[in-house]
Amino acid sequence: MATGEVVAVKALASNSKQGEKEFQTEVSLLGQEERVLSWEERLQIALDISHGIEYLHDGAVPPVIHRDLKSANILLDRTMRAKVADFGLSKEEAFDGHNSGLKGTHPSAPKLNGIRQPHGVDEILDKRLVGEFNVLEARNLAAIAHKCLHKTPRRRPSIGEVLQAILKIKQKRLTKEDTMSFAGDDISRMVSRIDLQQVELSKIGAA
Repeated sequence: MATGEVVAVKALASNSKQGEKEFQTEVSLLGQEERVLSWEERLQIALDISHGIEYLHDGAVPPVIHRDLKSANILLDRTMRAKVADFGLSKEEAFDGHNSGLKGTHPSAPKLNGIRQPHGVDEILDKRLVGEFNVLEARNLAAIAHKCLHKTPRRRPSIGEVLQAILKIKQKRLTKEDTMSFAGDDISRMVSRIDLQQVELSKIGAA
């Protein structure tokens, strides 16, 4: 700019398959101050993405391979729900009426080396989340990603299997939260009963 300030400009290409509404939301989010996504939000984003890819592989007819799945091609709405975008490199697969059996492609990003070793994910986790999430959940999620990195396609899980594994992590989390909530309610009721008993004893003593 004339002031010497460096800015980034994002424009909606005429051939883009990204909707105008999603584009406006993305630009709006980019203009906001950066905020740290919670572990719960990140887990939900992983779940939303796996839902989207599962539809492309097993729901769409014919099946579609995205071929360019990366963070830049994941759009978040105002509630931080994720949608898969930018299908410029996608291609359709031959369909014979059966499950597609697609297993994805082998990535080569250096950062993924952290999840190729036991507990290696601990080294690449966002340090801003320390103390705010369950480390075992992160390791379980990394274990799923580790299976997706297998060099032999048939040894990689299908997106349906990935989706179920992520759902299992989320369901365990919700079950634990419900259990803690019930336990908290039980304690509250117990404290209320003790308080009531103390009031009654006070009345008897005064009499």
